[in-house]
Amino acid sequence: MRNLFILFAFIFLSGCSTTQVLTPQQILEAQEREEKIINDHLTRKLDPIEGIWEAKYGVFKRNEAIYKRGEAYLRVPLSKVQDTGKIFKKGENVYTGTCGMKDLFEIIKGDLEVTSIDDDTLSLVCTRDNYISTSEKVSTNIGNATRCLFCRAKKPIAKNFNQKAVFKRLWPENLKEYNSKF
Repeated sequence: MRNLFILFAFIFLSGCSTTQVLTPQQILEAQEREEKIINDHLTRKLDPIEGIWEAKYGVFKRNEAIYKRGEAYLRVPLSKVQDTGKIFKKGENVYTGTCGMKDLFEIIKGDLEVTSIDDDTLSLVCTRDNYISTSEKVSTNIGNATRCLFCRAKKPIAKNFNQKAVFKRLWPENLKEYNSKF
C-alpha cells in the first residue's frame, strides 16, 4: 500500500510541473518552425485570429501559430511538430473547435471557444461537462479497495472540466499595418 501511495505521489507531482524548459536545440527548432509557418501560410492579408501568439495557460506559457488552411484554422505549438486542432469561424470575432486538457492519466477532449478580444488578444476556453476522468476512476477504485469489507462501494463522479488561456500577439506586431500591405 505504501508503494502505491509513493507511485501516486510521484505521478501527481510530475504531472503538476508548470515550467517547460526548452533546450537550445528545441528553441532553434521552434524558431525555424515559426519562420516556415510565416513564409508558407502568413504572407497575405490575415484574419484577426491568425499570427504567432504567446499562449498563457495559467502560469504555463508557450508560443503557438494560428493560420488558415481551407475553411479551418490550424493551431500549432511552435515547440512541437503536431497541430492541436482545427478552429472554425462562428461569428465576427468568435471561433469554435475542439481542444484537449491534460489530466493526470489522459488528455480530456473538449469543446473550444475562441474570442478575438482585439487585434492583439485572444481568449480561449476549453470545456468538457459531465465527464468521468480516468484519474477519478482510478481514485475511486483505490478508495473502494481500501475501504472496510462491509462498506458500500462508491462510484466515480462525473465532473465539469475547463481550461482558460489568454493569447497575446507576437507576430505581426501590428495587424492593421501588416494587412494594409495587401
